[in-house]
Amino acid sequence: MTASSQNKHCLLTEALNQFIGNPYQADNPFSYARLAELDRLEEFPVEACLALNDFGLNKYYVPVCYGGQLTSYEELMQLWRIVAQRDLTLVVAHGITFLGAASVWVGGLPEQAKQLGVEITQGSIVSWGLTERHH
Repeated sequence: MTASSQNKHCLLTEALNQFIGNPYQADNPFSYARLAELDRLEEFPVEACLALNDFGLNKYYVPVCYGGQLTSYEELMQLWRIVAQRDLTLVVAHGITFLGAASVWVGGLPEQAKQLGVEITQGSIVSWGLTERHH
């Protein structure tokens, strides 16, 4: 990793840390109390996922060649690590879009990948039904 890319990673992860804010602030969608309550209720963290899109995390699920910001898997892992430190369920809930799209980045037609990139950068969620034969 070059010093330039390492500096970019640090700036980006610091920006995400600032964005998700104080974990003890009650009205923060990323607060420990709010996320723990959602876990107890077995509810999807909609508000926090939408906020992560506002930050632009979803754009890091799309390779640059398809209209996104993904240039490095290491960078994506660093961003996910920040979110996972707050709540593992949240990073899985938001990150499933990347996993659902990966097969298109690897084996889809360029037109399919470009269209999916547009959808994801605009906030669409991609599902992944790998083991759900009847679905």
